[in-house]
Amino acid sequence: VVAGGARVELEADAAWRWMQVFTPEGSDAVCIEPMLAPTSALVDGGVVRVEPGQRFEAGFSIRVVTEGADR
Repeated sequence: VVAGGARVELEADAAWRWMQVFTPEGSDAVCIEPMLAPTSALVDGGVVRVEPGQRFEAGFSIRVVTEGADR
């Protein structure tokens, strides 16, 4: 997302297979929501399952880069 001389960058690892990007009605904001399952996961069984004793890790980062600034 780029606006007003700034850029918002999102970087997610491979665990994040789905993402929603939306703007709430009447708002200047943009919402970025990484998701671990599709919106229909409870219906079609597309959820991530972690058995007792197992671990699951997923990571993402959000950066705001302003014009003329280094990353």
